[in-house]
Parts: sequence; structure tokens; C-alpha cells
Amino acid sequence: MTTSSQPTENSEGYVTWNPSVGLYHKAASGKRESYGGVIGALQDQIASTGNTVKSYPENFAGIIAAIQDLKLGEKKPGSNSGDKPPGGDVIINDQGELEWIITEKPLDGQLWFDTRQGRMFVWVTDNWYQSNGGDGIPIVTLTAEPPVVDYVVPGQMWYDKTGNNLFIFAGDYQDAQGNIGPDVDGTPVWVLISDLDSDFLQTTATLPLDLDSSTFASAPKTILPPLVEANYNVQKDYNIYVNDALLALEDAIEDIDTVVATGVAAPANPLNGQLWYDTASLELSIYYTDSNSSQWVPTSVAHLVDDELSL
Repeated sequence: MTTSSQPTENSEGYVTWNPSVGLYHKAASGKRESYGGVIGALQDQIASTGNTVKSYPENFAGIIAAIQDLKLGEKKPGSNSGDKPPGGDVIINDQGELEWIITEKPLDGQLWFDTRQGRMFVWVTDNWYQSNGGDGIPIVTLTAEPPVVDYVVPGQMWYDKTGNNLFIFAGDYQDAQGNIGPDVDGTPVWVLISDLDSDFLQTTATLPLDLDSSTFASAPKTILPPLVEANYNVQKDYNIYVNDALLALEDAIEDIDTVVATGVAAPANPLNGQLWYDTASLELSIYYTDSNSSQWVPTSVAHLVDDELSL
């Protein structure tokens, strides 16, 4: 292999030799053709694993010790920092787009601190994953308008400084038609989780009502109001229904005099099914309306017990 005694620069501006010895440990850079150059190359590899680099004698014993330390370091994931993750490089592909190419797959558990974002990542199986939750930094606004961001991470929080309210993004979006879901093309839905002014409390107007649809299978067969499932969403809806039902029962009790009438004369404007007790003949009749007539029909006839006994 053709070598040069003069250093050259790689694409990132680092001074290197061919072969590269002592890239980090400069003392070995001029010992390319001796044991010291071998040890310098091994020291560079040990440094890349994040382990402590030792000094080694420039002989076979030193080379052996450096190799053993290098193998020890290979068993442990290291740590790196920089504007790009270790083990790869950025290229321009055939489409003219930037693409990240992995040249040396990192070890599981290897750490990388991204100096651009101030975030820590860990390599697991096939990718770098953020380990310190930096994406979850709450957004603070001076108005009650939701923040305008290109991408919101599920679990992201938003603090409305004016209203003193704290919201969380649970992963749902809402479009112009009102559709809500994780796959909807729209704006993020922020859920209020804390009102530090205590002007928002969970009430019957916001408490969801959990009802089985079978409850609305048939309307009540009494004087109670009908049940319509679409009208019942929160506790307030059910409370209103219970109130209306109690009012209907109260009205029925108050109208008992018109349902069961007493007196010598029959009621002037009787209702179908109304009862009338004739205090003169001691007879109970019901007002019955059929397909072509309406009349009072006796439900019983007074039986004169004394007259029967005298026969």
C-alpha cells in the first residue's frame, strides 16, 4: 500500500496519516513503522469505545495489553457527543437529498449527546432513541391560543400563561369537519388537565355519562318523558330527565281529581279512561271511547244485601 509521510485532511478537516496512527494520541503519529504506531492505533480504538486509555510499552507486551483492553472495551457500549451520531455519515443520494448512512453499527446501549439540540440518545437494536425526554419540554404562550408547531409529540404539554391553564397533547387531531382521531389531518387537540386558577372544575355538565344502549331499547309506557339516546351524553342530561320525570309524576298526582271524579253528575268533559263514582247510585263507571262512540260504562253495580236477605 502506498503511504505518505505527510499528513492529509479528511472530509471533516481532521489531520490524518495513511495509515492512521495516533489520530487522538499524537505521540504515535510519527511511529507508523514501529510498535509505537500499532499501540497508537489501538489507543485510538480504545478511546472510541469510551474507555480510559493507558500508556503501553512499545513492544509485544504493550501491544498485547492494548489489544486486551480494546477487547474489554468492545464488550461495553461507549458514549459520544457531537452534531451527528457516531457510526455513520451524511451523503447526497441519487435524488439529491441528504441521507444518513451507517458505516459502523453502534452497540446496544451506546449513548450519543446531540450538541445541536442538547439531547441525549441511546442506540437500541436499529435506531437512536431519545433518552432524556427533551421533546416533552412544555410550550409556554402568553395568550390562550394553542401554539402553532409543525409537529407535536404525544405527551407534550402547553402552558397558557394568561389563563394559567396546563394542557396536554394526547395524540389526537381535529379537522375542519370536526372529526377527531390520531390519523386525522388537522390541528392538535389540547386537553385541559389543570386549571391553576381553579376556575375549571369537573361538573355534571362535563362528566361523561356511561349508559348501555339497551337502556334506550323502548320508550317508557307510562306518563314519564320518552328516552332518546342521542340526548344523553353527560350527567347533566340525565339529571334533567330525572327532574322532568318527577315533574310529570307530580302533575299526574295533582290531576287525580280529574282522573277520578265523584258526585251525582258526571264530569262535563271526560277523558278516555277517566273514572266517575256516582254518589247517588253508588256506582263506579269508566269513560270509554271506541272507534265510533263514547260512553260511561259501569264497572260494578251496587248489590242491595238487605233486600236479598228479606226474600
